[in-house]
Amino acid sequence: MSDIFTLALNVLGGLGLFLYGLRILSNNLQQFSSDKLKKLLDFLTRNKVMGLFFGAIITSLLQSSSATTVIVIGFANAGLMKLSQCISIIFGANIGTTITAQIIAFKASNIALPLIGIGFLIFLFTKNARTRNLGEIILGLGMLFYGLRVLGSFLKPFKDNPHFQEFMVQLGHYPLLGILAGIVITVIIQSSSATTGMIVTLGSLGMINLKTAFVLELGSNIGTTITAQIAAIGTNPTAKRVAWSHTLFNVIGSLYMWALLYVQIEGQPIFLHLVNKITTSGNGFAGEEMPRHIANAHTLFNLTNAIILFPFINSIAQLTKWIIPEKKERFQEDIGFLDDRLIRSPFVAIEQGRSQVHHMFKISKDISNQLYKGIFKKNPNSFGLVTERQNHLKTIKNQLVNFMIKVNSKLETPKQVSDANAIIHIAEHLKRIADHACEITSYYNLVKTEDFQNDFLKKVQLFHKKFYEVQHYLEKNYTHFSSENYANFKQSFANVETYEEWLQKELIKEVSDKNISAKTGVALSEILIQYNYILNQLQKAGKQMVYLNKNQL
Repeated sequence: MSDIFTLALNVLGGLGLFLYGLRILSNNLQQFSSDKLKKLLDFLTRNKVMGLFFGAIITSLLQSSSATTVIVIGFANAGLMKLSQCISIIFGANIGTTITAQIIAFKASNIALPLIGIGFLIFLFTKNARTRNLGEIILGLGMLFYGLRVLGSFLKPFKDNPHFQEFMVQLGHYPLLGILAGIVITVIIQSSSATTGMIVTLGSLGMINLKTAFVLELGSNIGTTITAQIAAIGTNPTAKRVAWSHTLFNVIGSLYMWALLYVQIEGQPIFLHLVNKITTSGNGFAGEEMPRHIANAHTLFNLTNAIILFPFINSIAQLTKWIIPEKKERFQEDIGFLDDRLIRSPFVAIEQGRSQVHHMFKISKDISNQLYKGIFKKNPNSFGLVTERQNHLKTIKNQLVNFMIKVNSKLETPKQVSDANAIIHIAEHLKRIADHACEITSYYNLVKTEDFQNDFLKKVQLFHKKFYEVQHYLEKNYTHFSSENYANFKQSFANVETYEEWLQKELIKEVSDKNISAKTGVALSEILIQYNYILNQLQKAGKQMVYLNKNQL
């Protein structure tokens, strides 16, 4: 019993080395290339074919379809990508992830320790951040290969075990059982690449045949989608639909591939027969060059599935909308643009912050709209809604500031640091605008409406409309606010500010002429001052928006 326990721990140790090496490799590849990823992903929104292509490229770079999927979910949650474009990237990611199996199939375990040594030396003796990233990439790759080497050495004793042999035979005879086994293994270890590594290792030891390896791979493709589903918890409907598109892609593909296992040529499944034909090195059905055959089957399946399902991207998008129906947005509910699990991708985190601020702008505009209805349309419920919106805006601001503080330690470039600071400042300015709007409602309650002359009321109403136009201009141009926009904004701001000064003088005259009581005059003066405070906050927000959009990728 102790020998079995020791053997199991050794197998787990090999698997642990592989997973840790893969994690180091993926994280550092992501940091090494993150300054390019946002530019690429922005470009992807223009064309679904390019989305498919770059989804494959990015996943090949990151060595993890889960990393790509999580990034895409983050962009979808931030409202930066359309659902159909996200789906095309997911399709490409499934192709790109097969590069792991291809690398493993080249039997690179012999160079595992030299890679670890080289990577360690680079990491130890360099101070440059990008060079250290490169060292960790090489180190992670070496650990990945060495983990497989350890795993293979301790799996060998199972080869002659009759119970293990019988179990593997049953997986081949009953493909659904093999698919289920692949799902369970991948869900447990949370890595389809690790499952692939185990399958290739088992194949190289002659412990499984090509058919068994393939059905385990099909199950692994389904099991890996659990990562996307977990990442989508607490996100908006679009992000949840992206996760479901990943699941649907792999489930649909696995189902028709399972059916094709029963369509045979020369006594072998038609798809695996094709794999054997295109793999020129050996006969996979005879157990020759099994790692190469398993890797090719994995790649050809995902490539075929992407080609078949690509024309149906819009249909899959509609199906995900049926699975995750749209919910009516309510301001008192947090939209959930922020997701702490995506902090490890700084550019995604920054984009989430941008979107949350844009959402705050919309709430701020609604506050001004409710203020207008309360003062000038005499709507009794509007002032209550102003207070409600103000509380919600305060909550979002606090969430956003805490989020950006967590992101701060992950930021990689001066531009990202500048963006994070601008996001925090804009959020604070918008929160203060809501505070001043609430002050206006409290002062308005002191106004004697019968003492509020209609001609002056119309002047205040015009002032509110001018102020609202300035606010609307900022919100409308939020995503591309340039120095030129700011110059136009400053001119409009100056005109409104001049009008406010004139209005204060008119108010003094109205009080002097006793058209308005002194008490009402004081309240109206305070209202105008609060409007001026709001304008100042808008001006400061506009200046930060220039920084936020300057040299944007």
